[in-house]
Amino acid sequence: MYIFQHDRALLQHALSRIIKEYGLSGRVLDVGAGSFLRYASFFPAGTQYDSQDIAASDKIQHTFIGDAAHIPAQDATYDVVLSTQVLEHVPDPFAVLQEMKRLVKPGGYILISCPQSNEAHEIPHDYHRFTQYALRTYGKNLELNVVHIEPVGDFWSMMHRYGTRFFIDAVRLHDHPWLGRGLSFVWRMSSPIISWMDRVLVSAEVKGKYVLGWICLYQKQK
Repeated sequence: MYIFQHDRALLQHALSRIIKEYGLSGRVLDVGAGSFLRYASFFPAGTQYDSQDIAASDKIQHTFIGDAAHIPAQDATYDVVLSTQVLEHVPDPFAVLQEMKRLVKPGGYILISCPQSNEAHEIPHDYHRFTQYALRTYGKNLELNVVHIEPVGDFWSMMHRYGTRFFIDAVRLHDHPWLGRGLSFVWRMSSPIISWMDRVLVSAEVKGKYVLGWICLYQKQK
């Protein structure tokens, strides 16, 4: 059962905007794609969209199955490597980013998102949280240019996420379709209000400290 969640809507909207703003296209690899290709439609028609995940899916056929730090593709194969909400689940995020750099063409892009604030999830494979400073340091150490970095949500989105996720887990909301659909409607209607609160009711002194996570666009040097 689908349940609307404000934080996921924020992430998807931001990724779609960044992909269009920077004209990301060509051959794309989605690292840690999961059980469906949720971002393929964000890219222009004609994009070759490959996917990788640690395990096979009964819903889609991944191009590569296995460790994200060892993907059996040739160097400089892709124009764009995309990975969303994955780095927190790998033991060595630097090694995975290093592999993404290997796979992307000179001048190509690596687009990632990762959490700064999040409940423990996909236990026990939940290892890391990231600040923007960690992402900038990864870029520096890998000689990748940080061409864009932005927060996902702010304090009120973070509080909303913890509240909704706690309730989803505590009452096993996916087992209660009518309640789930009702709350999903309420949460969808409240989403613009939460975004407004982030913009207006968070002072400049604390902006960026209490965010859900970060989206970072790296570019490999030509």
